[in-house]
Amino acid sequence: MFASVIIASLSAFLNRINTMFFGIGPLGSGQAKSVDELIFFGTVFIFVAVWGLSALADFFRPTVSADGAETENEDRNVIGILGAALILIVLWGGLVSWTYNRLTSAFLT
Repeated sequence: MFASVIIASLSAFLNRINTMFFGIGPLGSGQAKSVDELIFFGTVFIFVAVWGLSALADFFRPTVSADGAETENEDRNVIGILGAALILIVLWGGLVSWTYNRLTSAFLT
């Protein structure tokens, strides 16, 4: 999980540098904030779409009892599983946002 945070933050940071040098030129404070949000949410969306499926698939696998038989579907708490997945995505996105903001404040201001 933590390696993906670093990779996503560096990806967003390099996209920000790309827009600075090859993109639309100097930005005002409001425009820079909009570009930062667009880059961040685009990066999070792509990472969750590409790598999130394999990570979240473990949450939705049926549980196996001690004798090797799968449990019935009514024992599964789908709302709890979705809640746990949402908490993980929010935590991961918060870490990516924090590291991306640290990178931009350290190297671009």
